[in-house]
Amino acid sequence: MPAVLVALLLLVLAAVPIILPQLDAQPQDVTVQEVFDGAVTEPTGWVRLTGRVVPLTDSPTGLPGRFALLVDELDTFRAIVLRADDAVEAAASTTVTRGGVPATVADGSSRGCRRGL
Repeated sequence: MPAVLVALLLLVLAAVPIILPQLDAQPQDVTVQEVFDGAVTEPTGWVRLTGRVVPLTDSPTGLPGRFALLVDELDTFRAIVLRADDAVEAAASTTVTRGGVPATVADGSSRGCRRGL
């Protein structure tokens, strides 16, 4: 009987590192149009956008920083401006996550990219 309990306890302990990350909060997958429409329902505004990154040579907003367009993967006629601290590299397809995305400028960080946006 004690051997069964020890085996069960070890099984539960082995599963903890697999199960805990799945309980973490995740960003809401949205399109650029949903950001413009204010359809972000995640309470903190944490979103994930997927698309093509096109670096811009000039600031479209007049604000300092480096800028790029993220062209929506699903609707290539919609894009959102990204502001970065570092140089922005073109990317054929990337995923950008950001908390509290304003409707016109996503100023944040990128996960899954070589360089932060």
